[in-house]
Amino acid sequence: MTGRSHLFGLMERKLAAGLVTDRARLVSLSRQAEEARRLAERLQALLAERRGAAAPASAADLRLTARLGAEIAAESHNHTQRAAELRDRLEDLRGDLARKDRRREKLAEAGAAARQTEAEARATLAQAALPAARRR
Repeated sequence: MTGRSHLFGLMERKLAAGLVTDRARLVSLSRQAEEARRLAERLQALLAERRGAAAPASAADLRLTARLGAEIAAESHNHTQRAAELRDRLEDLRGDLARKDRRREKLAEAGAAARQTEAEARATLAQAALPAARRR
């Protein structure tokens, strides 16, 4: 009768190992999202600084400045979108982790209940194996 408790224990350990991997992925995604957010902020600051700079002297400088400003704005927008996507993935992963952790807790509770049931069954069998005079 050690099968159920052993099975619950194995399932719990397997789920716990998966949680470790998912938590490492959560940390990695969190770092990526923070880096994308910081980069977008730096690009926005650079764009604001370039807009406040002195006007270019020639038409070629004006075109170059406009093109560079457009590239910086586009890159900033891309990083802002990437940071938002990563934040969404982080929220999904956090929800998934919470569900898996709750499942692991349920498996641990089921394993404990199965171990208790098995211990009671062993005690009952041991009691039944005793001669009638010693049972009391």
